[in-house]
Amino acid sequence: MRRFDPRRDESGYALVAVLLTMLGLALFAMLAMTTAVRAAVPSRSVGDVVTATAAAQAGIEEYVARLAENSTYYNVNGTGDDASNKAFVVRRDGSSYGDGRDPRGVQVPGSGTQGAYFRYQLLTSPTETSRGGTIRLRVTGTTTSTATRPAESRTLTATLQQPGFLQYIYVTDVEAVDPSLYNTATVSAAVNGSGTRYTNGGSPAFVAYADPSAVLTTCAKRYYEGRNAPTYQSSASLPYWEQRYDYSNQAWRPTGGLTKSSDYGKKITFACQNIQFGGGDVITGALHSNDALLIGSSGTVTFQSPQTESSWADSATPAPAAGRRYWGAGTPIGTSPVYAPPLSLPKTNDDLRSYAGADGTGCTYTGETRITFVGASMKVLSPGTTSTQSGCLSTANRANEQTVPIPSVIYVKDSTATCAFALGYPRSGEDTSGTTTQYDCKSGTAFVQGEVKGQVTVATERDIVVTGDLTYASGLTGSDVVGLIPNNFVWVYNPVNASGNALAGYGGPVTIQAAILSLQHSFLVQNWAEGARRGNLTVDGVIAQKYRGAVGTSGSPGTGFTKAYSYDERLRYLPPPYFLTPESTPWSAVRVTDG
Repeated sequence: MRRFDPRRDESGYALVAVLLTMLGLALFAMLAMTTAVRAAVPSRSVGDVVTATAAAQAGIEEYVARLAENSTYYNVNGTGDDASNKAFVVRRDGSSYGDGRDPRGVQVPGSGTQGAYFRYQLLTSPTETSRGGTIRLRVTGTTTSTATRPAESRTLTATLQQPGFLQYIYVTDVEAVDPSLYNTATVSAAVNGSGTRYTNGGSPAFVAYADPSAVLTTCAKRYYEGRNAPTYQSSASLPYWEQRYDYSNQAWRPTGGLTKSSDYGKKITFACQNIQFGGGDVITGALHSNDALLIGSSGTVTFQSPQTESSWADSATPAPAAGRRYWGAGTPIGTSPVYAPPLSLPKTNDDLRSYAGADGTGCTYTGETRITFVGASMKVLSPGTTSTQSGCLSTANRANEQTVPIPSVIYVKDSTATCAFALGYPRSGEDTSGTTTQYDCKSGTAFVQGEVKGQVTVATERDIVVTGDLTYASGLTGSDVVGLIPNNFVWVYNPVNASGNALAGYGGPVTIQAAILSLQHSFLVQNWAEGARRGNLTVDGVIAQKYRGAVGTSGSPGTGFTKAYSYDERLRYLPPPYFLTPESTPWSAVRVTDG
């Protein structure tokens, strides 16, 4: 070993300098290595967090997949807790299953021996989901621990929802007048395209009419399912176009004994009453129709939302033209309709009838019922109700209007009993021969108006008639919401006398703040083609209906109302209680948050 010799003056100092430099470099390298090693630990931790988060996301997707198999899985066993599903480590109330299951839940498929796990817990009860339309699910993803690092966990909370009617300002199943609203026995017909034919005998002459049953069936279809060219084959005997309807005897009669055997069994053509967009219509919110939209040439329509949808598929017969998923001579301004799968309307509102039957949740009334909302209370007159839930009505005093708290759900059902007391509708002097609700004291029909402070859904076995303004106490910024869901029609009350003039007190505009869903018929105005124009019909909310309904006629001076519809954005996440959703629509995560 070479020794340091102090006699070697500057040459030794040079060596020290070199050694010190080398030592400094070595220390720097060691420091850098230490820093790198320390940095590796956070990097590994970040990677574990990512893995745990991905595992939690996988848990959300796995639960959604179960809902795809069973859309009411949130109500399995009546609680939503499924002991056979090991991802449920604890029940919704936090209690253990007590069977020694892995506290991490189940392993993410395909994640290997060092894989990640997920567990989940429901945060909403089946009742809360039915009422609010959402499922809240807390999911925790966990990595597998090793000898060098502990397990990492990450928790997400997902809000799950089904796409539904409340995402749109406007939904229809059929873009035509409900065939039950016009006389299907007097729909003109043509034989083999020869044009409308009149008989040449008898007094008076009779027009060729289509078979009423064919009109009812075909005009209830969508445009691309046969309504585009309504036809049928006449029978091999007397075709309907050679008959007249004897209204006194309610039967079909030959027209003066004339027969044209050469036309037996021929194709009969007629027309349905389609409704078009046009005349300056402006649709400000999302729109969906299961039908093809008719765009008229008189004026035009503006679709402002990019979510303007039609279920007229490219594979349909007839198929839409390229870039024109609509029909008619006009062209829309703004967004052109794009394809989206149909939203199937529920057949009935029986579910709401069940919810209303539960004490503490709803009120059930029988026969025609008048409801006036006043803040958090409502004035109810329901003469036909002989039994109902506690707090909904004193049946002993049912002949008189009573004030009760607003429940979550109101259901008005048909009555079979003899009517004992009058409700007040139709009004004195009102002509009931026009286009109106079928006034019948036994019908499950509700007459509603007023200002609502709260959240309520009104459902009926028959119709709902809005007799005046129906608004929210807190306007469109609070938490007040109303749902209107009849099996049949939602009518805007527009009474006229025998001369077609509006009754006193019913000549002005009307505002309705509600989510409207007419399951089997339409939202429309009574006697829309009679009386003077009343101004605007303002609807803040949602209009979903089986058939498109009329609210007035154009021209000068016109009748009925001018549409002023706007979407209530709150309804996306604040639905009226137990509001119905489309049949067979998938659940999906609409919001995911940490923790």
